[in-house]
Amino acid sequence: METDKKHDFNEPIEITATGLAKIVIEKLNDNKDVVLYEMGKKRTKEEQKKIDEAFLDMAISLVQTFSVTDLPADYAGLPVDKAIAILTVLKNYIEGTIRKTEDELLSRIYGARSPRTGTFAKDVVTIGQMMTKLQEVKIATGNKDEDYCLPGKEE
Repeated sequence: METDKKHDFNEPIEITATGLAKIVIEKLNDNKDVVLYEMGKKRTKEEQKKIDEAFLDMAISLVQTFSVTDLPADYAGLPVDKAIAILTVLKNYIEGTIRKTEDELLSRIYGARSPRTGTFAKDVVTIGQMMTKLQEVKIATGNKDEDYCLPGKEE
């Protein structure tokens, strides 16, 4: 038997898994009041039972949806992995934007410019620049040691 060497056997799996990933995200959206809740919030046994049952109903519905497709059983988690991947990309973008903003803010506050590019760059700030700027800011904000909260000393 001769096989078509150009055929990509993963393509139908990817197409099906991507479609199912969209359904996973839709189901999560439809059930956001069940799947998203405040951690540590006290619930009655009845409230928790209702949440557990609704979550189970959603999960069963997804398994039923998956079961009527041609997705191989070994790839059953792929649609969820795809949903997780897109949320991870979104999370990384948000966190990266915050980190870059903090870096730019600090480099501009210190006035530190890269000698190589001439642009503001936090990684070229010297200890001396940091200490000088700290003294300037302390004086400008009242210079009270008690108004700064050290990590682990909050009360």
